[in-house]
Amino acid sequence: MDEEYAEFQRAKEKAANGAETVEEAERAEEKARKTESDAENRVNELEGRSQKDGTKVGGEIGDAVKKVQDEMKDLEDCKKKLAEAKRKLKELLKKKEEYEKAAKAAKEAEEKAAEAAAKEAAEDKANQRRRRNT
Repeated sequence: MDEEYAEFQRAKEKAANGAETVEEAERAEEKARKTESDAENRVNELEGRSQKDGTKVGGEIGDAVKKVQDEMKDLEDCKKKLAEAKRKLKELLKKKEEYEKAAKAAKEAEEKAAEAAAKEAAEDKANQRRRRNT
């Protein structure tokens, strides 16, 4: 009977060890399920809830994508405005150059007219002196 009792005790210990092993496995399974749930929640935060293929991305990634798209649109608008400003500047520089040429030509014409008038006045004076002297 002692042998049977010892066998019973060994079986009891094995059962107790088995129960501990089962409890450890259950704890590990619960921890894995929690980790899976946390990971799923984080994915949903980042890209939104699971959606059909070909639909928009949601969550933080979707927000970031939208922000980048808005910034790219702003950049394109700025490029268009810059091109228009460059075109206007080029046009104004051309008008300025034409104005400066016209102003220079007018100044030269004025100087020539003043020289001619001065020369004519000098000739008239000289002629008047000659007439008086004669």
